[in-house]
Amino acid sequence: MYQDSNNFISILLFNTILVPFIASVTIIFLIAKVSPFAKGIGLSISLLVTLNQIHSSLQFPPANALDFLSTTALIGAGSSLVTHFPHRVSFKSFKSFKSFKTILLFISAFSSAFLLLNPVLKHGQNFDFILIPLFITLTLQATLALLSTEKLEQNKNHILSIHSTLINLIITASASALLVAMGGSIIIGQLIGGFTAILCAYLLVCLRRRESSEEITFFTLLVLSGLLSQANILAEISLNTIVLLWLCLWVLPLTRYFTEAITIRFFVQLSFTAIIVLLSL
Repeated sequence: MYQDSNNFISILLFNTILVPFIASVTIIFLIAKVSPFAKGIGLSISLLVTLNQIHSSLQFPPANALDFLSTTALIGAGSSLVTHFPHRVSFKSFKSFKSFKTILLFISAFSSAFLLLNPVLKHGQNFDFILIPLFITLTLQATLALLSTEKLEQNKNHILSIHSTLINLIITASASALLVAMGGSIIIGQLIGGFTAILCAYLLVCLRRRESSEEITFFTLLVLSGLLSQANILAEISLNTIVLLWLCLWVLPLTRYFTEAITIRFFVQLSFTAIIVLLSL
């Protein structure tokens, strides 16, 4: 019985971490070789591969809530390309490209949240199917704005500073995978764990090619917010736990107002995240 338990855990870790990581490194690196601006598409393909690996009954067109993660992957791929557009591009229908990008990302975030949660919320009361996706979208946009301030103070000579936002997201996603899995939803915990492995692969490719990883911040927030929302609504993971996990993302950029030392700031974030995990167990 003990041996069977060990085998189960080994298979679980293999499917959740190792396979997504190896597949993602390969996919993202090959696509980056063709076009550095298309790494987000590699992230999207990696997510679809991981979804199919973990959620074996994945269907397209989507039939249930988890299936709509595939639409999030496609929306995320488009958003990563938008963030790569040069700011000198002008559109006659908009005052500036920045305004166009903000509106487009808002629509993308709302569409993703609506599609992910609508299979469940459409049976709810009042206008929950509109208000909850709208709240998630506004929270995501606020978090994106806060995280975007991080790159203004980057020390280009320090690896933690160059990829601080992505490392921040990886730390939060790792804690989320652990708490969601232990909270009763193994499948969603696996999906978050698999996505964390994809982000680690993306970071590795960026380090190898000495390129920025900022372009997938919105994409990552899109997927993470969707999975945490589903963990709360589908798996009934405590809302307090979800909120505290999301606040982990805010710790690093907020500590910049107290110290510029990136190692100290990451230590504070890791400590805060560890406390949240321990309190939520």
